Amino acid sequence: MVIEIGDIQPLARNFFSKVAGYAIFHSTSRDTGFEEISGARIAFSPPAEEVRLRFINIPLPESTRKYFRVRPFDPQGNFGDFSNPVEKNFAPTASISANPTTGRAPLTVNFDASASNDSDGAIFGYERDF
Repeated sequence: MVIEIGDIQPLARNFFSKVAGYAIFHSTSRDTGFEEISGARIAFSPPAEEVRLRFINIPLPESTRKYFRVRPFDPQGNFGDFSNPVEKNFAPTASISANPTTGRAPLTVNFDASASNDSDGAIFGYERDF
């Protein structure tokens, strides 16, 4: 997952004299219940006066939690404000069936993907590449 930090940089510059890093939090709600993800910190050594990152790319554990926020922290471990929430888009689960599955050539086969689902939204289209 890639988290854009364009709106986090000014926050970090304005909150601390030095930024020691960023901690990443997740929640099932867009606005409340954010918990820090264990092992998902970006630390700077030495702490930086100004952070010049364009994005953070961190492998996150599989989670049903959909919203992420980032917070800067200083060398003493004090946190700055949360970034805006970032929404994770979970990939849909594809399910396809064919009918008929056997027969003489040329065989016309109908494919049905209506059993596919997307846990965080609707499926807007289907593509097949045989």
